[in-house]
Amino acid sequence: MEIDFATIVISLIAIAFFVVPITYDQMKKKKDHDEQN
Repeated sequence: MEIDFATIVISLIAIAFFVVPITYDQMKKKKDHDEQN
């Protein structure tokens, strides 16, 4: 089973674009919460 290198790269970019905003949003909320206390 041969996987094209471009397919892997595109998949990683797609995952990154999906995960990074969620992670960034959670970090921002956590930081805001810490600053309030």
